Amino acid sequence: MKATILITGEKKEKYLLKTIKSCLDQSYSNFEVILLYSKLNNLKKIKKIFNNKIRYLKIKRKISNPVKDQFFKIYKGIRSAKGEFIFLLDGDDIFKKKKLEKIMRHKNKKNLF
Repeated sequence: MKATILITGEKKEKYLLKTIKSCLDQSYSNFEVILLYSKLNNLKKIKKIFNNKIRYLKIKRKISNPVKDQFFKIYKGIRSAKGEFIFLLDGDDIFKKKKLEKIMRHKNKKNLF
């Protein structure tokens, strides 16, 4: 089963490269990474490093309330996702190498939300 990792990168440029790398270094292989953003200062650098390994989804509408803006980006990301399981990360979060593998191993258990 495919998983989708959504990363909201707004104002997290300092940590974003490590976050993306931690996602791409997963031991589970059937996943996609989508970077959601309105504006990123280091977008050219990110695209140069990760090229076509992740999808970039620019959200043109910016909502002044930061919480609503975050939810709006996530909503757009979910609509674009191809995975059956969705994982949400902020731009300063790190995924452990076996996180997807461990969670996907338990995907049929009733207590997995």
